[in-house]
Amino acid sequence: MEYVKIDSVQGLENFMKLLKLVIVDDEPILLQGLLNTYDWKRMGFQVAGTAQSGEQAIKVIEEVKPHVVLTDIRMKQITGLMVMEEIQKTELECLFIVLSAYRDFDYAQQACDLGAYAYLLKPIEDEKLQETMQGAYKICMERMENEAKYESWEKLLGYTSALKAPVRCFGNHLSGKRKSWFRTDNECGGAAILKNRTSRMGTPVGC
Repeated sequence: MEYVKIDSVQGLENFMKLLKLVIVDDEPILLQGLLNTYDWKRMGFQVAGTAQSGEQAIKVIEEVKPHVVLTDIRMKQITGLMVMEEIQKTELECLFIVLSAYRDFDYAQQACDLGAYAYLLKPIEDEKLQETMQGAYKICMERMENEAKYESWEKLLGYTSALKAPVRCFGNHLSGKRKSWFRTDNECGGAAILKNRTSRMGTPVGC
């Protein structure tokens, strides 16, 4: 994962971790405009892939595994909404920010129902985009930090359970209880915690 220097205060340099962004639009000129108009790195993102169709978008997203996808909602054959539906069938976790040139309530409602983080109208207001991307960045970072914590807890629980299990089982054997020597999910605890993990997608913006 790359980092970008964001500012320097009293000789101390601050760096921002860059998250992966995929941009999707079936209009080549508009797609190029999105790429060249905005300073994505300043917002904390690196454009890791682009797509000019819904079918291509699904392939790129599955390959790149981005943190955020910025997609047009109306595209030929496979729409932005259909892309979201397909990605939901996978184990990928990414935030979708949907773009539309229409004030269509039905589209906005469908996007929100599918878990879109934001619904932005074209032409995009710079301030609104900045605000939306900052919110998406914050949520992604919090989710990554929570994932790291869960992994640490899982390793810790697995290690302590591995140490305690033989002693517990041996004690049960001596006491006459014919209990299995294999640990179950309930005994280990780690699996139970993993089952309760939830993905914090955040509150939709503009929905």
